[in-house]
Amino acid sequence: MRVGIRLLFGVKGRAPVERSVDVPEGSTVVDATRAAVEVVQDKVCCSPEDVWAIDGITTDAARGRYWFWLLNGRPGPDMPYRHVLRDGDVVEWRYN
Repeated sequence: MRVGIRLLFGVKGRAPVERSVDVPEGSTVVDATRAAVEVVQDKVCCSPEDVWAIDGITTDAARGRYWFWLLNGRPGPDMPYRHVLRDGDVVEWRYN
């Protein structure tokens, strides 16, 4: 199946990244993002599977900077490492 991945780096000032990736049925948001760019998972708040860094940009709790994700233009309904995507979904990550 094919899904879209969009990265908006916000305060980091980097140019956005937008890619389409092919992933197997049953892939999660993290799986699809990892097919497009490097993803590092570590415990941010709740789980060792939290998204810690995307494409080299890490969370920064001291400054309140985290990765936030949307699915088809709406806030993600679940944890990104749990949410299974469907063909045609678009995942957008925003660094705020």
